[in-house]
Amino acid sequence: AIFVLAWGRLPFPQFFLKKELLYVPVFGQALWSYEMPVMKRYSKEYLNRNPDKRGKDLETTQKSCERIKDQPFTIINFVEGTRFTQLKKKKNGSSFDNLLQPKAGGVHMVLSNLASQLDGVLDLTLAYPGCDSPSFWNIISGRAPLVIIQVKKYALDGISAPSLEQLKIRQGTQQVREWINELWANKDRSIGEMHERYRPN
Repeated sequence: AIFVLAWGRLPFPQFFLKKELLYVPVFGQALWSYEMPVMKRYSKEYLNRNPDKRGKDLETTQKSCERIKDQPFTIINFVEGTRFTQLKKKKNGSSFDNLLQPKAGGVHMVLSNLASQLDGVLDLTLAYPGCDSPSFWNIISGRAPLVIIQVKKYALDGISAPSLEQLKIRQGTQQVREWINELWANKDRSIGEMHERYRPN
């Protein structure tokens, strides 16, 4: 859905990828050839044993921002970090009904490094009424008969999204976290309404 919406309308997209995706045949090699930034997630237990690994994802984000800042770009960030399922929701400790808890660190890094070159932030929401967490195979086999795509644009003006000035201050990360949490609360409510309104009989 993201590629369809972006194709021919936005500069070539850059994804922040989980390392595991590189091992998907053909798809992984294609992503690698386009030099997509790769993120490696570590468990809390691993970080406790290897504290030097803390913040490595943010270092990767910073380097990626530096590499693309002088060219047209679109950055696509999956703020939840993984696909929603009820099991992941429970493990994630999410306070939302239809979403996982969002992560603000990568978003803040992108905005604080590139905000002056961004036209805005596009917030993309996907909902599958009647199917809480469809897999790719569910969708192509028709088990998710309806897919709703909602796109909203936010200007970095300090009203609909944090401004460049707000991002530069010490509390910038907190500003982004509060904004994303508010965004997620509205998104969660909107997805719930879509499920109710369009749920198949």
